[in-house]
Amino acid sequence: MHVIEIEHLSKKYWIHHERLSSDSLKEALSKSCSRWLKRLFLPSHLKCPFPQKEEFWALRDVHLSIQEGDRVALLGRNGAGKSTLLKILSRITEPTSGRMIIQGRVSSLLEVGTGFHPDLTGRENIFLNGAIMGMSYQEIKKKFEEIIAFADIEKFLDTPLKHYSSGMFMRLGFAIAAHLDSEIMIVDEVLAVGDAQFQEKCLKKMNEMGTQKRTILFVSHHIHSVLALCNKGILLEKGVVKAFESIESCVSRYVHSCPVSGLTWKGQIGDDHIHFLAASLRAPSNRSFFYQGEKTFLEIEFDILKPHPDLIVGFSVLNGWNHSIARSRLCDHPDYHGLLSACGRHQISFQMDLELFHPGEYQINVECSLLNQRKILEGEIVLKFALYSPHQPLKYEWGTEKEGVSLGNRWHSLSFSSRKCGF
Repeated sequence: MHVIEIEHLSKKYWIHHERLSSDSLKEALSKSCSRWLKRLFLPSHLKCPFPQKEEFWALRDVHLSIQEGDRVALLGRNGAGKSTLLKILSRITEPTSGRMIIQGRVSSLLEVGTGFHPDLTGRENIFLNGAIMGMSYQEIKKKFEEIIAFADIEKFLDTPLKHYSSGMFMRLGFAIAAHLDSEIMIVDEVLAVGDAQFQEKCLKKMNEMGTQKRTILFVSHHIHSVLALCNKGILLEKGVVKAFESIESCVSRYVHSCPVSGLTWKGQIGDDHIHFLAASLRAPSNRSFFYQGEKTFLEIEFDILKPHPDLIVGFSVLNGWNHSIARSRLCDHPDYHGLLSACGRHQISFQMDLELFHPGEYQINVECSLLNQRKILEGEIVLKFALYSPHQPLKYEWGTEKEGVSLGNRWHSLSFSSRKCGF
């Protein structure tokens, strides 16, 4: 059953390029007179429209059919039209053209504080939000205790919302949206406001809602959360739907279109000793990203023009802060140093075990130098890749604070003696 049908949906805004305010009354009158004199005396082909503005299409001819129980991620760069689409579906903004059919009630969490009255208490805002959604007093009262327990704000229940922090706003807003009876839930990037523990709680709740055949539209730049929650993805680019497909395929397209993706390099660079022609990370089929625990191969192709005993080829792995966290060079392994001693075309590969890295975004720099003489490569060959967890996100996994080398599970119990628990 389709719960959301969108046909030929477009949204246009006007962008004004002329500054509407002036530093003084004198300046404003001067500019106004100047504009009108130009309109009166300039030839028609030199006249500029007043005021100067251009149209901007936030969405263009969007067609979508979303089924009951789908958990859909909206992906795209900033300005792609994600928030505009959610605002139209939430009936906050009217479309310029097109139509949509929504079956069921919609609960939205688009911005921190949206739908709240700052002078009312947390208790009063729960009943206000429920009434706006068309729920009766008895229906809201039935869910009241669950909302309070989930939001964990019982101590501040009778405090006006204007005294709440942004985190408390978000916790209460999500708790209301998730527990009041609605068939469709819309969540924008607001979960980024909460702490890691509450984000985990929210994802578990949305997964639970999905099993109850409730439909979720979710915007997040955090790919871990998207992969853990959603089964489908919509990729938007400059207001146009580029793809609506399975979440893995959609994330792969999105990652490929972003600066984090750069699995291949081709060109010709070097000196009179060596010319580099290509470098790549072998990607899994149909994906532009990796899961932790997979293996990949770094492959490098080069020509040796003039062998030199001090020629060094290798690579470094950098984390999201451009800190070098791992390195390997042919000269570190005497058995392989001879690969650089013969003229001709060489192709070499290095197997990388991605279980050794925490989820995050990484960069590989191919390196080459003449030992203690000069660098032949200085950041000209760079590969970038994203690594995600294949499992449900664990507590404190959000953000990039864990990027780096993982030592893995190498704990062993040395001794154990049982005793009765308690005092």
